[in-house]
Amino acid sequence: MNKLSEEQVKKIESSNEMCQRLFLQPACLKPEVPPDIIFSVIYSLIMNIKNKDILPFAHMETFDFMVDHLIDSLYK
Repeated sequence: MNKLSEEQVKKIESSNEMCQRLFLQPACLKPEVPPDIIFSVIYSLIMNIKNKDILPFAHMETFDFMVDHLIDSLYK
């Protein structure tokens, strides 16, 4: 963080705040696991779409499968 510009630090902080609002504060969702795990899992899901060319199976079906099986583990 020390090597980043003030603008870059503010952008990272803003992204972190947005992630918290999106994934931790919705009234209908109660975290089942620590927030860092939630962020890591969701980021991994997004990276699945970004790196779709390296997957041996269709990326959207893979994404859907992961979401279907992971969301119940992340939230009550």
